[in-house]
Amino acid sequence: MNIISTRSDETIANIAIILLYQTDYMLYKFMNSVYARFAKDGGFREKLSRIRRGELNKKQR
Repeated sequence: MNIISTRSDETIANIAIILLYQTDYMLYKFMNSVYARFAKDGGFREKLSRIRRGELNKKQR
């Protein structure tokens, strides 16, 4: 079933525009969540440093 072939060029263009807007919005929400997580938890290096300090503290006890 090929629905696209039954649609006009304008309808196909509108569908593409809607899909682009939806993708843009999803990427915007995703990036905001990544920024919020980074601000709360820090980056990869900071996590590794926390783990390493925790291991060093265990050895010192």
